[in-house]
Amino acid sequence: DLKSDNCLVRENGRSVVVADFGLSRILQYSNSSGNTSRNNSALFVNECAEFVAMTHAESPDSSSATNSFIVAAKRKLKKRAINSHRRRYAVVGNSFSMAPEMLKHQIYDERVDIFSFGIICCEIIGRVQADPDYLPRTSDFGLNVELFRKKYCEPDCPKQFIKIAIACCELDPEHRPAFAKTHLWLNTILHHLQANHPIPKNLLKNILQQANAAGLPQLKL
Repeated sequence: DLKSDNCLVRENGRSVVVADFGLSRILQYSNSSGNTSRNNSALFVNECAEFVAMTHAESPDSSSATNSFIVAAKRKLKKRAINSHRRRYAVVGNSFSMAPEMLKHQIYDERVDIFSFGIICCEIIGRVQADPDYLPRTSDFGLNVELFRKKYCEPDCPKQFIKIAIACCELDPEHRPAFAKTHLWLNTILHHLQANHPIPKNLLKNILQQANAAGLPQLKL
């Protein structure tokens, strides 16, 4: 259940601990015969660039945008898989940060956490909650990139960070950058900003290549 509420900032304000692994599952890898060949613990984000976790107070009064998002999510979750030989995991977590494949009750893997991480990055960039009343979303549970850019992407925010956040929120999990690559990108940005050096141009091109391969025309220089 990767969301900003579960990202705890240490007193120094420069390191974050990811909490609440109570609903984590053990990844199972199967061979061609369908037998489980090995188990491997799913280790997700354990380090990222400096950010501030937000604590959201629940409000009893939800607006129409929030209600429509929740209703659509519940409708998708009620659909059951039929005649599927592939494993489907339980659907758990906060619907605002859930990946589209989870809300659509499709088969999913650890890449759902990449999407959730992208939503957290968007919260940081926009300084808003993941609630669709604030963070613009699409009807298919994705990020409304155009509206997000228009409302929240300020000129003083590193454009490389914005592009990373958008790439992580790609609808197709196959097109989301791996955490290892995202971690490298963020560390590179952080180190250069701390040293007051310009961020390498090739880093931006690397992100753009990843995004363009995923079919995201909005990510351009």
